[in-house]
Amino acid sequence: MSNSGPFIRLITPHERPLVPLWGYPTTEHLTFLEEMLSGFNRVKVDSSIKSQLRWSHSAVVNGRYPVGKDEDLKKKTTVNLAWMLTENTDDETALLLQIISGILIGSAAGPLRKALIDSGLGEDLSPVTGWNAI
Repeated sequence: MSNSGPFIRLITPHERPLVPLWGYPTTEHLTFLEEMLSGFNRVKVDSSIKSQLRWSHSAVVNGRYPVGKDEDLKKKTTVNLAWMLTENTDDETALLLQIISGILIGSAAGPLRKALIDSGLGEDLSPVTGWNAI
């Protein structure tokens, strides 16, 4: 088997984790895998994930979602507002941001959640509100 073709760099088995099958003898499984993978040549693959580029200005996205024929269209608007705070490379910073998010909006007693709901801007916060460590 050769490493030629347009997609071989994406599917080379040397970059994928192999999990032994439960209930299958490990020695036999490794022998099988060795036979199946022996035709591949090792390929160097850059699998690094580059940082998201910062935007120079805000973006607005409008979308639509389905509503039943007989449903009232009142109070069907959803608004999401998001910021990219920091690179998600520091575990301590990520943990602190998650804790702060939980304190501010993680429950009905959260002061920011309460202020937003009490302001009358909406009935509830979006399910994706808070710290997202993607």
